[in-house]
Amino acid sequence: MSKKATIMAYLVSHAIDGVWTGRITALATDTGITPSTVSSILSDLRTEFRIIQLVWGKTGHDSRIKIENPEPVPAPNYVNGEWPEEKTQQLIALRAGGKPEKKIREIMGITVHAYTNKVSRLIKMGVIPKKKCAREEPEDDGTIEGKLARLATDVWPLESVTALYHGWRAGTSARNLERTVGFGDNAIISKARQLVRHGLLEARPSCIVRREGPKVPRVWKPRPKVQRPVVEAPVIRLPVRAPAYKPPTVAYVSPSLPMSARCCYPLWGDHERPTHRYCDAPAPLGMSYCPKHHAVVFTRGRKEEAA
Repeated sequence: MSKKATIMAYLVSHAIDGVWTGRITALATDTGITPSTVSSILSDLRTEFRIIQLVWGKTGHDSRIKIENPEPVPAPNYVNGEWPEEKTQQLIALRAGGKPEKKIREIMGITVHAYTNKVSRLIKMGVIPKKKCAREEPEDDGTIEGKLARLATDVWPLESVTALYHGWRAGTSARNLERTVGFGDNAIISKARQLVRHGLLEARPSCIVRREGPKVPRVWKPRPKVQRPVVEAPVIRLPVRAPAYKPPTVAYVSPSLPMSARCCYPLWGDHERPTHRYCDAPAPLGMSYCPKHHAVVFTRGRKEEAA
């Protein structure tokens, strides 16, 4: 039974009136499946409209899942999967014919991920054999075909090595050999070097142009020292700031004096945080400040108007 079928059977058996209530961690512990896999399978079941997530349980809370389709999950067909029968048989035939992986993917128009998953499923079911790395090398009869057969591998079949051999001798570039051989230009160059080491092909001249003659060493000349004129920095005189205003000390005033008869001059500076303390000295009738602060306020106002 698959993991999806196990979780679906657990939800159906533990549901009350078609609703399962519990924690995801408890579900993972009872089924022996990791919590991350349980969350992924629940997402698949919601996509298939088998369940509806009523409440998603966060940390320390329960989840509520409604069972929409209580039928058991069918066993997956690992041979065909989502592939049609004709496509599966085509893959088996191409792989049995010794075609390289890239050539098979180009013929069938599939991705690397799809090819790898399908081949691994067919190998698990025993439909196709697994390619062995170690193989019996054919005997070298001294001919070119025999030597090429010894250099052929599971990745590089004999037909690809032969096509590379004839194309390289004809002067075809590695980029143009991609369609004929079925490999990339880097793989073609690497295989061609192997054939060169075995004496089957001749190495092509390098396209890098090198200078002829002895190598002349470079002579490093010291940089001349430049005498820069010394410039004296100008002296900047900052203006002298006037000392901060200090409010005069005020004697204690009886609280029986009404607020309208007290001086309302603030005792904090212009750029200081308000302390909401005032002079509170007795003020003359009809005036807001005491005589001392009255002179300060109105003298300051006349200076600002004159400026």
